[in-house]
Amino acid sequence: EDAKFDKTLTTDISRQSRTPMTIISADAANCYDRVNHIIMSLVWLTLLNGNAPAVVVALICLQTMKFFQRTGFGESKTYVGGKDLIKYIMGLGQGSRAAPPSWIQLSSVLINVYRQLGLGSFTTDPISLEEIHSAGALFVDDADLYTSDDRNQNAGEPTNPTELWSQTQGNLDQWSKLLQASGGALKPEKCFWYSLEYKCDAGIWSYVETNDFELTITNDEGEEIIIEQKNPTMSMKTLGVNDAPSGGNAEHLGYLTDKAGVWINRMKNGHLPSHIAWLAYKLQLWAGL
Repeated sequence: EDAKFDKTLTTDISRQSRTPMTIISADAANCYDRVNHIIMSLVWLTLLNGNAPAVVVALICLQTMKFFQRTGFGESKTYVGGKDLIKYIMGLGQGSRAAPPSWIQLSSVLINVYRQLGLGSFTTDPISLEEIHSAGALFVDDADLYTSDDRNQNAGEPTNPTELWSQTQGNLDQWSKLLQASGGALKPEKCFWYSLEYKCDAGIWSYVETNDFELTITNDEGEEIIIEQKNPTMSMKTLGVNDAPSGGNAEHLGYLTDKAGVWINRMKNGHLPSHIAWLAYKLQLWAGL
């Protein structure tokens, strides 16, 4: 919710101040499973004040555990993993309670490096004139990377579209390299981007519709893949919510309406006792909405 609120405010500021910006939906592939233990151990050592034994215990557990498969027919007799592997298994382990906080720790380092390189968006507070430097909004493996800079615009110099595109591609390349350095990678087929540029015609402001530029991601095989550019008015699901940079959440409200309708029809056809129906309403439908 905080990430979506931040994204909504950021696009509102861009629209109201007519500051060009780009937003990249950069989706990481299997983030928990691809964490490199060498990088993760360095982060842990820093956070644990050099407590090497605790780090060793965690790594031995992750690298030498045996993975069995459980189905409706029982558990498998054979397994994957174990201490006799030539190459130890990396990653944080799906279902591990340590995986979410460890990913937060690792991604925080990536964000700090990204910001220290001077990448991201720069917005000037109109009251305090304080410079707000933001990388974007992130939630686990989903990231919305912002690229904008109102400092030139405040100085009376309009933003050059080619320069904005070049900065956007550079930011995307750097974020991809940071993920690769920690064992991860971007998933090109799930990535897309918006370009928010504005024009005024007879006193009416509108978005500039342009396909002059392309953004690319280098996949694991070293191939450059073009990611799709979306229209600013097109609603897409990012960070769990359908929205568009142009504002409004009509698409998501429609999604919620459809979801509630399906639940109601199922309850009518199920003929459940009223106390079970109310329990399902409270714990299933309401929680889902």
